[in-house]
Amino acid sequence: MQVRFFSLSCLLFLAYPVGAITRTSIWLLPVLLAFAAGYCRVIIRNTPQMHGNRAPLTVLLTLALGALMVPTLHYDWFSGLGVFAAIMLLINFPLRWWPAVLTALIGSCTLVAQFILHAERSSVVVLLVLLVIVGATQVAVYKQIETSVQLQEARTELTHLAVAEERLRIARDLHDILGQRLSAVTLKAEIAAQMVVRDPHRAVNEILEVSATARDALAEVRAAVSGYRTVWLRAETESSEALLTACGVTVTVAGPLSLPRPANETAGWVVREATTNVIRHASARRCWITVVDEGDTFVVQVADDGAGGALDQPFSYGTGLTGLAERIDIVGGELEVGPRDGRFVVTARIPANPQFADSTVTRRSAFGRPR
Repeated sequence: MQVRFFSLSCLLFLAYPVGAITRTSIWLLPVLLAFAAGYCRVIIRNTPQMHGNRAPLTVLLTLALGALMVPTLHYDWFSGLGVFAAIMLLINFPLRWWPAVLTALIGSCTLVAQFILHAERSSVVVLLVLLVIVGATQVAVYKQIETSVQLQEARTELTHLAVAEERLRIARDLHDILGQRLSAVTLKAEIAAQMVVRDPHRAVNEILEVSATARDALAEVRAAVSGYRTVWLRAETESSEALLTACGVTVTVAGPLSLPRPANETAGWVVREATTNVIRHASARRCWITVVDEGDTFVVQVADDGAGGALDQPFSYGTGLTGLAERIDIVGGELEVGPRDGRFVVTARIPANPQFADSTVTRRSAFGRPR
């Protein structure tokens, strides 16, 4: 549309031939109006989608009408006709034709001006320079428009990627939240069912804890959707210890639990996902949660003596470990999962000063129970 406006504004230069025609050759006025109409049709047909060769016959007819006025208006009109011809030809014809079209136009205008109209050499040079400027302007405008279109497409693509990333984040957060909370709800509901007859008072307490856990899960889901939830290592460790103890698992916690952010948050997700897997899959009796400060790196390790430590068949990352690996990869860390010395171990190395990365998720190990 910008090209259309610029090209149509060039019709203002027809003020000179209109004045000359009304003074000397009024019969050429219809020809000039037909020329202007043909020029407008060429421009409108080829904008905003340019270079489609949508009006080749109109281009030829318009140039023929312009040539009819050259014997009467002489060189002054011919120089203007060259400019109008350059605009129409370069807008109408495909890009691959531009060098040939511009070369042919400059050559033909030079021959006509020099040998038919007998124009002065300086005037011919000015005409050639003008045609080159018009051609260069057309190329520059096209390149600018092409760059703008590519930029808009890139912005659109970035928007789509941002939406996809946000959907992935929400899906990952919901899995991490609901996985642990619903496991706790299931466990406590089973305990309550067993205690209804033997210990009604404890059954009531377990049911109340189920209700509280469900409310906490609902609150965290709402916060996750809003993007305001923060996970802390200490809180997750205490929550995981309470859940594992309720399952009859002895928990040992060692190391500092106050880490700098965002290492603190990433470590919290490691403890949450690993202990959720212990509750769901391990059938463990002991669990070790260890945090080691190595100066520039924090090592967070969750190990259990469950069934996974004795397995040696390959396993694939499920949704939980995949999401955890992505979180760790974002901060430039590494995740290692698998059996070691009879235990199933989840180890995360988290930089103290994270360098946020876009690299492929780093995953080590290939043995253990499915996640």
